[in-house]
Amino acid sequence: MYNQYSYRILYRKGIFVLRDNTFAYIVIWLLFIKICLPALDIELEFDGPKKDEGLPSIIMKCADDAYNQNILGLDALEAKKYDEAIEHFKTAFTLLPGYWDAENNRGVAYYRKGNIPIAKKIWEDIVEKDPKYAIAIYNLGEIEFRKKNYEKARILFKKSLKKRRNFISAMIMLGQIDILDKDYNSALSILVKAFKIDPKNQGVWGTYAYALIQSGDTAQAELILLKQEQNPNALQILGQLALARKNYDEAIGLLKKSVSLGGDVTLLYHTANAELERGSCENALEILETYFKRAGRIDVNAWIIAGIAAKECKKISLAKDYFSRGISSHPRDPILSYNLGHIYFYEKNYAKAEDLWKSLSDTLQDPTLFHFRAIAAKHLGRLTSAESLIRKAITRDARSEYYDFLGVVLYQQGKKSEAIAQFKKALA
Repeated sequence: MYNQYSYRILYRKGIFVLRDNTFAYIVIWLLFIKICLPALDIELEFDGPKKDEGLPSIIMKCADDAYNQNILGLDALEAKKYDEAIEHFKTAFTLLPGYWDAENNRGVAYYRKGNIPIAKKIWEDIVEKDPKYAIAIYNLGEIEFRKKNYEKARILFKKSLKKRRNFISAMIMLGQIDILDKDYNSALSILVKAFKIDPKNQGVWGTYAYALIQSGDTAQAELILLKQEQNPNALQILGQLALARKNYDEAIGLLKKSVSLGGDVTLLYHTANAELERGSCENALEILETYFKRAGRIDVNAWIIAGIAAKECKKISLAKDYFSRGISSHPRDPILSYNLGHIYFYEKNYAKAEDLWKSLSDTLQDPTLFHFRAIAAKHLGRLTSAESLIRKAITRDARSEYYDFLGVVLYQQGKKSEAIAQFKKALA
C-alpha cells in the first residue's frame, strides 16, 4: 500500500508540478526574454550621392568618418566590448555633432553594460535637444518597463509612437503592457495593427499569438504561428499548445523539430516529459540522454524527469543515479531530495531516506512527506518521532489512513485508549 501510494505522489511531485507550469513558463519567457525587445540601437544608412550632392567635401568627410565610427561601435557592441563601443560612439558624435543615432547607441552600450543611470541621462539629453527623436523616448520607456513602472512606460511608448508613426517596437511594448494588465482587447487592437505592418517580425507575431492565447482564441493563435513553421520559437509554442491538449504525438513532433531548427535544447526534456506522460519511459530516457550530451548546464527539471522515467521503467539504480547527480548540481532542490529519499524508502533504507527528508521540513510542507517520515521513524524504532511526524501530517490533511497509522504508533507505545480514539477517527 505504501509503495503504490508513494509512487503516485512521487510522480505528482516530479512531473505534474513541472507540467502544470511548463506552458505558461515557456511562453512567458519566450515572449518577455527572447522576443521582448532590448534598448534599440541604430545603424544609420545614408541615401547616397543624390541626398548629399552639393555638400562641401569637408562635411562629407566628417559624415563618412562619423558613420564608420558608428559601425565600429555597433560591431563592438555586438561582441559585448562595451567600453570599446562607447569610445567609437563618442568619437562619431564628436565628429558629427547632432548625430543622435551614435549618441543613442552610446546609451545602449551603457545600458547593456549595466550602467542604467548613465544610459538614462544620455537619452534624456537627446530628448531635450531633439524632442522628435523617437528612439530615445522609446529607450526611456524600456527602462521604466524593466523597473515594472508600467504606466510610466506606457506614456513613453505612446509618446514615441506619436513621434514616429508605425513604430513597431513601441507597438509591441504597448501590447505587452496591456497583456500584463490582462486587457487583452486593447492588446489585440494594437498588435493587429503591428501585425498588418510587419507580419514577419518575431516580436510582433510572438506577442500577438500570446495575446490571442491568453484571450482564449488558441485557434487564431495557431494560424499565426503556423505561418512561421520554420521558426523554432513558433514551433515551441505550438508544441506546448499540443501538449496542453494532451496531443502527445503532435507535441513531440513539434518540439523535436523546434530543437532541430536551433530551438532551445531544454525543449528536449519537455519532449521527454511528453513521452513519459503518454507512457513511453524508454523513449523519454533516450531523449534525455541526448539532452544531457548537448546541454551546457543541466536543468533541475531534467534530472527529475530522468529519475522518474527510470523508475517507471523499473530501472531503480539508474533512477537513483539521476536523482543523486541532480542533487550534486542542485543541492537545495527539495523535489530531487524527496524523490531520492523515496528510492531509499522503497529499498527499505529508512535511515538514508530520513537523512534526506529531514532537511526538507522547512521547504516542503507536504503531509505525504510527514507520513513517509513517520513510517521510516517507526521502522527505525523511533516511535516518539513517528507520532510527532504523523500528527504534523494530520494537521495538514486529516486522512483516515493517517489516523489509522497514528493509532498503530500510539498502541505500540502502550497508549491504548488514545490509540482506540484514533482508530475510531479512521473509521468515521
